[in-house]
Amino acid sequence: VISTARTCNCILIVLDAIKPITHKRLIEKELEGFGI
Repeated sequence: VISTARTCNCILIVLDAIKPITHKRLIEKELEGFGI
């Protein structure tokens, strides 16, 4: 998944409306950790 994300032009993050917004921040932090 990470190798695919590195070669794409757009990353779409789809979240569950019931889950807290902290999930979005966690995903963004993981992507930034990989340099994406």
